[in-house]
Amino acid sequence: MQPIVSEALGHSAGYRRIRLLALIVMGSDWIVSDVGMLGGKPCIRGTRISVQFVLELLASGASQDEIRRKYPHLPAEGIAAAIQYAAQAMKNEVVWDVKLSA
Repeated sequence: MQPIVSEALGHSAGYRRIRLLALIVMGSDWIVSDVGMLGGKPCIRGTRISVQFVLELLASGASQDEIRRKYPHLPAEGIAAAIQYAAQAMKNEVVWDVKLSA
């Protein structure tokens, strides 16, 4: 299990909305995170290609085959793991309203 990531989403009326993500790699060793590479962004093992980049390519309309032709060192299993990782991240997202005392 990776560490919990906290992100401030804004605040109103004394409350601050915080998103906590507890990301779990679903038994796959394809997704790795190293603070020395891309600032610790989750990447496909053996590459410097981040999960975020793969998702952006897919969202822009690129097919998995097109991505693999452009990045031949990226295995199909790595693309599938990136999609699984993103789905797991969304499933584990929790947003809390927290009362702040000044």
